[in-house]
Amino acid sequence: MIEKLTKKQEAGITEWQQHCLKIGRDTSPINKPVVEKSWKEFYKIFGKKEPKFWYCQSPLQAQIIINIFPEIQKIASIKKGDNISDNISDNIYANIRDNIRDNIRDNIRDNISVNIRDNIRANISVNIRDNIYDNIYANIRDNIRDNIRANISDNINDNKMTWINTYSGCQHDINWIAYYKYFEKYGLLPSDKNFKIFDIWYDLACSCGWCYTFENIVFVCEKPCKLSLNNAGRLHDTKSMALEYSDGYGLWMLNGIRVPQWLIETPAEKIEPKLALEEKNADVQREIIRKIGYDRMLQACNAVTEETWDCPKTGLHYETKRMKFGNIDRRYLCYRHASVPEIFYAKCMPPEAKTIIQMRSFQTGVFGFDPREAREGLRKNTLTDKDLLAMLPETVQ
Repeated sequence: MIEKLTKKQEAGITEWQQHCLKIGRDTSPINKPVVEKSWKEFYKIFGKKEPKFWYCQSPLQAQIIINIFPEIQKIASIKKGDNISDNISDNIYANIRDNIRDNIRDNIRDNISVNIRDNIRANISVNIRDNIYDNIYANIRDNIRDNIRANISDNINDNKMTWINTYSGCQHDINWIAYYKYFEKYGLLPSDKNFKIFDIWYDLACSCGWCYTFENIVFVCEKPCKLSLNNAGRLHDTKSMALEYSDGYGLWMLNGIRVPQWLIETPAEKIEPKLALEEKNADVQREIIRKIGYDRMLQACNAVTEETWDCPKTGLHYETKRMKFGNIDRRYLCYRHASVPEIFYAKCMPPEAKTIIQMRSFQTGVFGFDPREAREGLRKNTLTDKDLLAMLPETVQ
């Protein structure tokens, strides 16, 4: 049982974390010989013929080709007359994808996990997981892969196509690949057949973007050709796409938030402040406000301060402002972000909330987290502001 890491192993946590973050953010060309060698090895492992390879410029392009290109019926050996989307779902998912998930990925991870539990003190493995798996997950999986996935899914659904899932994110799978390989690379566990298979996953992560696996073919996607990040490592570009593929597909992002293209390309002075108050997504609203400027937004909307309050628990300053534009008359709870002073929030509050403390109680779930339930709670409220203050959280929410 390993009770303590060596100095080299401790230093290796950060070293390996940074190395693998670079893999997840890499924009270099794909390495076709390594890609094809790796997938041929996987197909051999689960008893399949060597696949052919179709190279795509982006995951969106791959999704479109799989959905609409008629020649795929011949290439993927689909019987004449079969419905392409049904065959993709039944044949491919149940066959190749599940083999990858069950026999290549999950089974190998389970085997290594047993070795980790049996041979390494729990607090050590937790520390490694926090710094490698979780950190890279947040920076690559959450920040990049999930945003691409959500955006492509929207595009596919809008065009009435079938969403094609994949268990092969390759460079964007680096979080779990990095975590398990650390134990072998830095000598905590001996190399065995399980780690040999992980070496194939690692080679793919270094060599290509997403892959879509079929019975006789693998669709291989390029890596992004452009990736822009802010100081916190989140996707961010104030002038163009923050992430872009060579076919022109990409993501418009501000501080890790997917935003509409117009918000990036429109000069701040030309953006109507009321758009921020009409925006339903709180994260996008925050980015609109940040771009146009909080003071300008309030001024343009003829905002009138009705009440101010300094929360004795959090130390934050709150104001309620009535904002009128056109036939809209609303009250907003306005406050700064707790740790990023340049970020402001303007939360529309229900008419049932008469005071700032009632508004904060509504916002933090004192009356329930379901909006209709909370509004009903406000209508029936008999508690004083002093009573409600005692029920507010001690930290910012």
